[in-house]
Parts: sequence; C-alpha cells; structure tokens
Amino acid sequence: FPSHDTAHYSEFEQSINKIIKNFTAQNDTTSGLIDFIARPEPHRIALTIKSKRYATTEYANLITIKIQSTQHQNNISIPFRIGISQSPQNGKREQLIQSAEIALEKAKSFDLPLALYSPSFDAAQRRAKTIIKSISPAIEADQLQLHYQAQVCLKTGKVTGAEALLRWQHPTLGNIPPDELIPLAKVSGKLDSLEQWVINRTCRQIQFWKNTPLRGIRIAINLSPHQFKDAQIIKIIEDAIQNNDISHKNIGIEVIESEPLRHTSEASTIVEYLKTTGIEISLDDFGTGYSTFSLIHNLPLSAIKIDKSTTKTIDTSSKHRNPIS
Repeated sequence: FPSHDTAHYSEFEQSINKIIKNFTAQNDTTSGLIDFIARPEPHRIALTIKSKRYATTEYANLITIKIQSTQHQNNISIPFRIGISQSPQNGKREQLIQSAEIALEKAKSFDLPLALYSPSFDAAQRRAKTIIKSISPAIEADQLQLHYQAQVCLKTGKVTGAEALLRWQHPTLGNIPPDELIPLAKVSGKLDSLEQWVINRTCRQIQFWKNTPLRGIRIAINLSPHQFKDAQIIKIIEDAIQNNDISHKNIGIEVIESEPLRHTSEASTIVEYLKTTGIEISLDDFGTGYSTFSLIHNLPLSAIKIDKSTTKTIDTSSKHRNPIS
C-alpha cells in the first residue's frame, strides 16, 4: 500500500487493520490458506501460505479479490500492489522475503497489480535503482535531450509543428527509452522535475528558432495526467513562456494516456484556462489507456490523437472503422 501523510494516517491505519482482520476471518475464500500474517512496515502486509490447493497466481488473485471486497464493504479506496515469491525455488525465510520485496518493486516500477519473482528481476532491480539515482543528476547536468518530430502539411510540404520527444543517453547504461524512464521517474517522485525540464527546454528551443525559418511553429509537449491535479502546472508553463519571451500559441500540450485522470474537475479548469491563452491541448494515444468518451466530453480538448493500433486496419476492418466513423 502507498505511504500516507500524517493528516490521513488515522484513516489509513483503520483501513489496513480492517483488511488484516478480514484476512483472518473464517468461512471465506482465504480461510485456511494463510499460515502467517505480519505487518513489517506500516504500509506493508506480509503473508505466508502453506497449501498446494491452488497455483501461486491463483493465490494472488484470491488475495486481490479479498482486499477489493474489504475495501468495497468498508468504503475504502487504497491502491495496492502484490509481490510474490515461492519456496523452495526462491529460497527460505529471509531470502523468500527479499525475493517478494524485489517482485513488489517490479510491480510498482511497471505499474502492475502483481508480479511473481524471477531471478532476472535482480538485474532489473539493480538497473532500475541506477536509473532512479541518476535522474536528478542528469537533469542538473543537462544530460537529457529533446528530439523534435516534425509535423508536415501534406499539401505544401512545409513543417507546421513538431512534437518534443524526451531522450536520455545514460553514461553507463546507454539509451534509456521513455517507456522505462517515465514509470521509474513516477514511482521515485521525480516525474514533476523531469517534465518541468521538458517544458523549460522546449520553450528555450522555440525562442532559439525565432530567427529561423521554423519561427512560429507550435511544439507539442507530452505531460502525464497527474500534472493537472492543481494549478501549479499553470505557473510552471507561464514562467517558462515569459522567461523565454515566446507566445502561448507556440506551445501545445499532449496529455499522455498512461494513467487515469483522477482529478477531472480540476483538470477541466486548468485545460480551459490554458486554452484561453492560446495553448492547444490534445489527448495522446487515445484507445490504449484509461480515457473514455465521457472524459472527452468533460475536458475541453483541442484534438484527440487516436492510437495507430486502432487506425492501422481502418481500411480493412469494419470493427475498427465503425467506432471512428
């Protein structure tokens, strides 16, 4: 379970205790399965199971259902992840716990509901720790790069805009792809700093292009949904625009569909304000993540970019063509 601040700790503590109590209750799906239960940390529960009644992943599914049922019955909403290890193949006692911890970190890093330990996770965890440790120094040392993918008018052949794509050549690990970097930056609390760097660097590039044939084009910046939880993102964008003496119309924002947009009313207000300044807001990769048509209606978006997985067979598949038409 995620850590909670002091202001909400009492409510969090009561919720965890209810979940633990229900794990030990009789006459339900988990009765007799759980051999031992402990709470090694305030936000973690450890379970041991001595039974061969189900496969390991089936146990995990039963536990998931149990937690979800408890939350529903008690009006609790706490996200959780599960890391699983097995004995004897993953060791005994301390080693078994360490393996489960590694699996849990894997689930958190890649936004998975659960992960079953594999020896390959050891190398992956070392790599993830190295990346996380290097993010802040890379931002400070300006090791990151932005590549600009041009948007070209098919009629005139002229460049009308571009999309800023984050790239990082790590000094020892080599190329770190965005789909690996972004989740790690998120779980380590460094995503805000990373995306603020992207905003500032993009605005600086637009200012540099003011005296070139590329002057006036709009550059799209990818931002995660959680940036729209409060108005701080407005100040960050406004400061970057003013510091580089560029126009709001030179900026576009693409909301990445990598996670659900949890603060719809706040996001709608922020998007509406940014649009009034001349900034275009679009939804990126629609159809692959969490967005729904109700979300599209609630957010004053300028455009929607439908993912290629939906459009690549539009000419040959009526199943893909009908929703779009």
